[in-house]
Amino acid sequence: MFTDSAPSKEILDKASAAFSGSERISKAVEYFNKNPKEFDERALEFDMIVMKMNSLMKSGIEDDVFRDVTNLAKMLPDGKLPTLLDLSQQVKEDTDSGKEMLELIRATFEEVKGWNWVKDLESDYQLASGILIEGYGELLAKKTKNPKVKRNFVLGFEEVGIVEHPEVGIIKDVLPWLIEEKTEFPERVQWYIDRAAAPQLQ
Repeated sequence: MFTDSAPSKEILDKASAAFSGSERISKAVEYFNKNPKEFDERALEFDMIVMKMNSLMKSGIEDDVFRDVTNLAKMLPDGKLPTLLDLSQQVKEDTDSGKEMLELIRATFEEVKGWNWVKDLESDYQLASGILIEGYGELLAKKTKNPKVKRNFVLGFEEVGIVEHPEVGIIKDVLPWLIEEKTEFPERVQWYIDRAAAPQLQ
């Protein structure tokens, strides 16, 4: 599952600098710098789910399952989500779009530092996965200048993840939130959440 194309090193390098003033996030970044393959895995899983979302938006979406992916598709000018690898490559380019994306990423990191929920999490895994998903949604909202994009991305990502890839680490990390917010998802997705939660309740 691991490849040389995983953008985790770039993400961790930028996170180390951006979150130096946040004790809780810095602690998690330090852990993953010492255990890079574990963050690498989550970055690759994230991109796998984003690519599945792109495939759904291109070929057609079951509204009663992936409701929020449908809503998100209507809000994206080009109807496509960049992967973390795409973003990593874009910011390396000495172009106006590359510089603009780098500024958006920096602004997103500043936003993340002010999120209260990150201070209360004990799990480095849940923190990293939560910041990847919520932070990406924040980045999209800034890029499209539409604050509604963030929530639709987060819910859409979690819908696709729990239905298509409930076994992967990034979805297992955020499963407690899916259980807590279950009623915000379509009924068919709630069934998948219950099924994933069942082993935890035994």
